[in-house]
Amino acid sequence: MYDPRVRERSHPSGARRPVLGALLVWGAIALLALLAQKVLAPWLARERGGLGEAHWLWAPEDPRGTAPTAFFLVRDFSLETPPAGAARLIASGDEEYSVFLNGAWVAAGRYHPGAPAEVRDLTGILRPGENRLVVELRSSHGLGGFAARLADGADRTLLLTDASWEVVRADWGLLTDGVREPGAAPRDWGVSPVGRWQRLSPGPVRPPLAGEREELAARWFTSLPQGEWFPAPQSAYPAFPLGRKVIFDWGKPVEGFLALEFATGEGGGRTLVTFAEELTDEVRPRADRLFVRPPGRNYWYDVEPHRFRYATVVTLDPVLAAKVYLEPVGAPPPEPPPGWFGVRLPPLRPPGEDELWRELEGVPDGAGGEAGERLPGLGGEAPG
Repeated sequence: MYDPRVRERSHPSGARRPVLGALLVWGAIALLALLAQKVLAPWLARERGGLGEAHWLWAPEDPRGTAPTAFFLVRDFSLETPPAGAARLIASGDEEYSVFLNGAWVAAGRYHPGAPAEVRDLTGILRPGENRLVVELRSSHGLGGFAARLADGADRTLLLTDASWEVVRADWGLLTDGVREPGAAPRDWGVSPVGRWQRLSPGPVRPPLAGEREELAARWFTSLPQGEWFPAPQSAYPAFPLGRKVIFDWGKPVEGFLALEFATGEGGGRTLVTFAEELTDEVRPRADRLFVRPPGRNYWYDVEPHRFRYATVVTLDPVLAAKVYLEPVGAPPPEPPPGWFGVRLPPLRPPGEDELWRELEGVPDGAGGEAGERLPGLGGEAPG
């Protein structure tokens, strides 16, 4: 028998079911939106304008090797017409890299975990027909990787690092448009995430380094011939090598990328560089940079800007000249992860630093003296 009171009692609970279901649906949608904001949005930001499917490449070295190395990755490519709008290079390299497009120095960097990929504006440097990308790579411990993508203003990929690139060991006319020797196939580590190389967000777009202003050192000091300061060579081709231990002085603090020119392009020799705003009496100041050059390369560009007034150069290959490509020093790179028990270890001397000092002891200096003689700021009196 039908009892209307039963329906009246059951009606309120039945009405609550659609409301509860709607709340669950909207709650699920809100949760998905939150996950998209926290997870998908950063991922899409990395993909949009980032390295994309660029492969991490390196020379086919023995993975067990630990000696410092320097070489080139090269890619010749052709464009019917350059991009009508902007063109950008997105790159990252471990341990450090310098990029040259059609002979122009356009990008440089050093790998820091957590730092974004470097982005440089290449508008006007790409040209119709043949183009050449040359990447100089250096590692103090023998192994590393490099990944890059060339894109137009709409972020369409024009070129990326893959197995079609070649490893070249020497720079004999490599930056010119001439015919070059064929290179070797690279070691392909794969696409991020691989090893310690994660997906990287793109950094801010900056102009190419070739467009930066440059400033030559104002004077230089070596213990030869009489331990005096001399005006620095203002020509790209100085008349004589300055020596194996030289201090360059800009006369005021500067910020930018240091560039050095050497007497020969034999390569392989290690070079130490120490930056300072004031000179000290340390006999062997801790080096800020230690590098080797590939054969055929008689010049060196730093990969990070520094603030300094003095640059002390210690090398087996006599140095000729120094200049700075002016660019402000940006924010410091992310702190490396702490070690055991949360302790951050102090920076170590670059590998091979003490060995280079030992090799220099007793070696005649390129300018005619002995390498054992002291410079100001290297255990001698500070110069005026």
